[in-house]
Amino acid sequence: NVLIYVDGKGIVVREPSVVAMDKNTGRVLKVGADARNMLGRTPGNVVAMEGVIPADLKIPHIGWNALNIKKESPILENLQEGDCVYFVHSYYASGCEASLAAVTEYGIPITAAVEQGNIFGCQFHPEKSGNVGLAILQRFCEM
Repeated sequence: NVLIYVDGKGIVVREPSVVAMDKNTGRVLKVGADARNMLGRTPGNVVAMEGVIPADLKIPHIGWNALNIKKESPILENLQEGDCVYFVHSYYASGCEASLAAVTEYGIPITAAVEQGNIFGCQFHPEKSGNVGLAILQRFCEM
């Protein structure tokens, strides 16, 4: 476990998939595989990228990609369209338009962030995404 402090508030994260929870409010931030697991609460499927994205793109998708924000979300409030975040994944969520907060482009639009009630999910890794990721974690603490 890793404890990250943002403005004096601690967030416990665990690798390889980060899960942060605010026990006072019940808010949950899920990252990577755990973000995909939240789809049990919302419509959607987890889809392997192999055979779906163009064959010349590497899998797993590893690297920095820009966010295309699809709807207002408290956790993305301080971000700008096109801010870059860090991805490491071979799967993505599909058919989750009702909870879709942001996408990225990797040959096709790939789900980057979802929101359903007090549960937030990121396919990217905010803990590895520099100042943009820190802004997401800070918003999680402030909400």
